Amino acid sequence: MSFWLIGLSLFLSGCSGQNAEEDPLKFASRTSQAKNQDTYDQQVAEMQAGTLATDSFVLDRAWLEGSNLMVKVSYGGGCQQHLFRLVWPEAIIAIYPPVFEVILSHDGQGDMCRAIVTETLVFDLASPELGFNSQVIADMHVILVNGSNPNEKTEMLRL
Repeated sequence: MSFWLIGLSLFLSGCSGQNAEEDPLKFASRTSQAKNQDTYDQQVAEMQAGTLATDSFVLDRAWLEGSNLMVKVSYGGGCQQHLFRLVWPEAIIAIYPPVFEVILSHDGQGDMCRAIVTETLVFDLASPELGFNSQVIADMHVILVNGSNPNEKTEMLRL
């Protein structure tokens, strides 16, 4: 009987690290973006060769809210903070409205947990890294390419 109580108390104390009040954004992904033609061209070449080093994820959808590009993604993990990077070309397809095909890559930071995480990433299109003004943002057409699966693309919706 005492062996059973000791086992139960060890089990319960092992679960105490999972506090229901723990910050739900503790492992929320971090995002970054860059507008760099050399980096973009390198990633396109690596995707075509099948050698782009990015962890897998699912690109669910993308939409524009003000000057923010919102991207809903799903991936395996849940124990580490994941990194997502959006790489923009410097050159655009010379039509109106301007068309940007951008690459989203994912670094899971070695997260071995198996939960399916779904979250919405936020990229500020008016940020200094990109330099887009409100008129360009209002007119642009964005096609997101999943860096882990180049055949998976989604277009930015306007809500």
